[in-house]
Order: sequence, then structure tokens, then C-alpha cells
Amino acid sequence: MDGKPTKSSGTSVRKQPLGGFWLIDNFEANLMGQKFRGQGTTGYDPIKKKYVGTWIDSMSPSLMVIEGNYDKAGKVLTMEGMGVDPLGQPSKARLVTTIKDQNTHVFEMFSQGPDGKFAKTMTITYQRRVRKMDRVR
Repeated sequence: MDGKPTKSSGTSVRKQPLGGFWLIDNFEANLMGQKFRGQGTTGYDPIKKKYVGTWIDSMSPSLMVIEGNYDKAGKVLTMEGMGVDPLGQPSKARLVTTIKDQNTHVFEMFSQGPDGKFAKTMTITYQRRVRKMDRVR
């Protein structure tokens, strides 16, 4: 890679099939010419009093376990956990989801470098797809 940002498009299907406790996200995209698939879970743990989640995908053999807090005023969910960097080394990740409106969420991923500072590695803007049967007449 030459360090320049790349653009891709994909699909995220989010459902709550387990009584509303867990949001399950199935994500598919074409990233840098490769098919990418991932699955995440997010829920609220009343014992920890934190949001918790997991992430697995087709480009990493490791499970990422994350937890964090939701800022209701700013509509921002910030979670952190350990992941694996592109070289296969453990790396702390910060995942920030900002709810812009009912149909738009912005996800940003930051990775912690050897200097302890976080650098943005990814931004995804989610736009709700309106299906014909969802439209109000």
C-alpha cells in the first residue's frame, strides 16, 4: 500500500434476534480487491455497567473483545480492546461510533502505536438503506 486512503463499499446487516439483548452485525465488503466478511456483537452488561462486544473477521485469526461507554449527550459509543495489527502483533484498538441521525452512523477505528498514541486507521459511514416496504406513504 502507498499510504493513501482507499474507498470501498459494503453492507452491514444488523439484527437483535436474542430478545433485544444483543445487536449482531454481519458486515461484507470488498477491501483492496479482497472479499471481507466480519461479524460483531454489541450489548450492555449491567454487572460491568459498560457496553461490551466482540468482533471476528475474515482477515484476522483473533477474536477482539471490547468494552466501553456511551455518551448519551454526544451520541457517541467509545469502546476499547485488544486486536491484531496488519503484521500479526497485538495492538490496542479504540472504536468510536457517532450517531449522526436515525439513518447515519460514523464508525472510526484507531490503533495504538508503540509510542502509546492512537492513530485513525479507518472510517466507515453507515447509511440506512430504505427498502420499499419501509417507506411511509
